[in-house]
Amino acid sequence: MAPEQLAGQAADARADLFAMGVILYEMITGKSPFAGAGMVDTVHAILNDRPPIVTGSPTVDAVDRIIQRDLEKQSSPRYQSAREMDDDVSRAMASSDLSGELPVARAVTRLIVLPFRVLRSNPDTEFLAFGLADAIASSLSGLESLVVRSSLAAAGCTDGVPDLRRIAKEADVDAVLTGTLMSAGKQVRVNA
Repeated sequence: MAPEQLAGQAADARADLFAMGVILYEMITGKSPFAGAGMVDTVHAILNDRPPIVTGSPTVDAVDRIIQRDLEKQSSPRYQSAREMDDDVSRAMASSDLSGELPVARAVTRLIVLPFRVLRSNPDTEFLAFGLADAIASSLSGLESLVVRSSLAAAGCTDGVPDLRRIAKEADVDAVLTGTLMSAGKQVRVNA
């Protein structure tokens, strides 16, 4: 059942596309995208959790993007019609590389690293606000369990005290890493 149905809200064709996303996920991985020990756990997963991404060949990656769009919690980002979804599936299959690589489902956390806020302005450390955040994002991007959003996307979130919930929603991430820099003499204090 789509999240809106579980919440007792009105449902339309996009609820069926959510179900189609579940079926595609199960066809490719052999597993449910919202596995739970029982019905309560499964309902909680449908309402709150993101399914693990499916990786493999470029074709599998393309189909995963389709599935992830179908499994959005809100109906508005999902495909608006079966025809629209079918067009994307057809394009993904037409570019199939037929490498035979088996798809693998793995849980990932989507993360964005914001530029650090400078608490005490110092020209010698100003560059660290972006440079440190960029270095952290680059280092973390090598982990298979993380999808790290670009530093460019994070750069737009530098005004005042960040609204982390808004940033997480707009950047489509599960976690936001932010920090502060403060210089005192020849020392720099970093909090993340």
